[in-house]
Amino acid sequence: MKKMLRTLFLWSVVISLFGCSDSSWFNSSGDSASGSSTVTMNGVEMAIPQGAVDSELTVSPTMTTSDTPPAPAPAGATIASKTIVISGITYNFYEPVKVTMPYSPTALGADDVPAVFFYDETSMSYSLVGIKAIDPVAHTISFSTTHGGKYVAIGVQGLAAELGITGNVATPKAAGKSVAAITPVDTGFAPATDGFFHPNFGAYDSPGGSCLGMANFSVWYYNVTKAANSNTGLYTMYKEGDLTRWQDDLTARELISRAFMASSQSWAKSWMQKEYTLGPQLTGYMMILGLRLSGPMTFLMADQWPGMQSGHAAVVYKYDAGKFYVYDDNFPAEAVTIDWGLDATTNKFKFTNYTKNAAYNPPFTQFSFEGFATFAESSQYQQLYDGAKVGWSAGDSKFNTITVTSATDSKNNALTIAADGTVELLQQDTVTIKGTVTGGIKTANYIIYRLNGGQRYRINITGGAFTITMPIALGTNTLMMVATDDRFNEWNAYGGFKETPIKIKGQLFFENAGFESLTAFDKWVVESHTWQNMTPGSFTPGKSAIATAGMDPIATSINMVYVGNQSARINNSDNNYHISSVTQSATVPNAANPQAKFYWAAVLEDPQHDAANQPYVDVTVTDDTAGTTLYSKHFYTNDPSYPGWLIFGSWKAIPWQTITLGFTQAEAGHRITVKVTAADCGYGGHGGYLYLDGDE
Repeated sequence: MKKMLRTLFLWSVVISLFGCSDSSWFNSSGDSASGSSTVTMNGVEMAIPQGAVDSELTVSPTMTTSDTPPAPAPAGATIASKTIVISGITYNFYEPVKVTMPYSPTALGADDVPAVFFYDETSMSYSLVGIKAIDPVAHTISFSTTHGGKYVAIGVQGLAAELGITGNVATPKAAGKSVAAITPVDTGFAPATDGFFHPNFGAYDSPGGSCLGMANFSVWYYNVTKAANSNTGLYTMYKEGDLTRWQDDLTARELISRAFMASSQSWAKSWMQKEYTLGPQLTGYMMILGLRLSGPMTFLMADQWPGMQSGHAAVVYKYDAGKFYVYDDNFPAEAVTIDWGLDATTNKFKFTNYTKNAAYNPPFTQFSFEGFATFAESSQYQQLYDGAKVGWSAGDSKFNTITVTSATDSKNNALTIAADGTVELLQQDTVTIKGTVTGGIKTANYIIYRLNGGQRYRINITGGAFTITMPIALGTNTLMMVATDDRFNEWNAYGGFKETPIKIKGQLFFENAGFESLTAFDKWVVESHTWQNMTPGSFTPGKSAIATAGMDPIATSINMVYVGNQSARINNSDNNYHISSVTQSATVPNAANPQAKFYWAAVLEDPQHDAANQPYVDVTVTDDTAGTTLYSKHFYTNDPSYPGWLIFGSWKAIPWQTITLGFTQAEAGHRITVKVTAADCGYGGHGGYLYLDGDE
């Protein structure tokens, strides 16, 4: 229910942000701000970072405050601040601004603190935004946003006590006891229903990827739109062509990419979490608070590849007995968890045991949260939803069409453009992309583009044509382009969109990693043996084969191919003691960012033997030069250490898993070995096999 605001006092701040080639700005007092601006008035501060506003745009935000909240607090919660209304912002900030506001220390218990929630006028609901810092002495809270609107601090009295925390939860001296007894918080979100069927893709490993767009959109859809769409889960939507494969789901890919591109500069600043200063105790507290009051939220994980400066965004949707439940879009439909509890040595809270950490090298060590409402309002996500509904990729005449016509290197040599649109380079170089923009109900005058979700660039379209020149340093890259009549707006409802992969051959250094060669198992050592005779290759003919796209005949929800047209099936479904493996060793090249990415899925019969004699799979990646193990997974059928077994009668399956490996020039010359093994049971009566695929 909307209420009329009763304004206690009005204050207006006008910031004219003028830019030139170095994008230097001026603060409210007219002094040079070295590319950033901070405005403080009446105890409220807005910090606008360099790059948040287009250099050609003048922004004049206005702030008002009111005693009257835009709506009552959610059930069980308490309003803990005045309402801040930010207006005068025509376009979203490219990066989040930080707003620091006072909150009332008497509104909650002595040990509790509030979070900040955005009130969305479209959905008439509160949504959590990212919290950067809390000062329990000054009683201020800092939050992030990219847009105007109404913001209120809201908390739950007694939440700290429920969590067994004594002392104010925001102070380092607060002591914890146990969180296991707290009432579980389940928002109802389920990855197999409410996540994307399509996995994360794009420039995920170089760095960036589509994870932020996927996380934000899936949370928005679940919180705001699912009920109005006949309660249809996102997982069943946007499937095209072969309904068992995501590779041909073009509408889903474009939706995900548009959602990511519109907030990618924010992502580039968010994933490192440099301004998120809450620490594990307060982060977990805030996540439980957010789950209770506004539903699932975006979960930030960092330190994936410190050398590459990358991270990942997922969705937190449930808390129970010391575990947060996570939708990780690299593992569609799986329930993933991370522990949150006390360290026995320090008696401080920490995050541990992320169940997919083995897929990331090195594992994640930093954790924060964000809200989809930080990056956009419901009306903007609605634009994406409406565009996907009519199908951008169906050639709707309302949308501009971007076509890449040629690509050349720095010496003007023509580059190969593969059938899937990938531009192929032989080495690090500068690439020039030329193309055209046609159609649409509005004439596009600008191309807005980002490489790997990084810096935002804009060029003019002249005579329906455009040229983009940029340096390429990483092995795998994604160029995302929007054609628009509005040079400041990437959320443009009818803007054209194009995603062009750019790859440097050799940085993905395992050969035939995806088994696409016409020669079966080319570059791989493939063998079979038995439990009785462990000599490699002692059983012939071997039990492994090349698989093509289609559903597994036993695990009927698992496609036999993850990327491309082929994969390897290691071992097979028959019994009689067989053990099979494939192995390849490769040398890390002397390149800036060598990479390797593999995928595997397992199908194992469950005879319910003792663990040592169950069918099993082994997946290992080792650095033979350094003598270290980079990835290691051993699972026997129904192994309790894997939480997501799929059941198919007497067979059990592990859906596709991802192995992401990043290297630096310092590791050039290191010998890396991938070995994958699948085995029947040790008593001879039951089978097991595994699929392996990879990027190449």
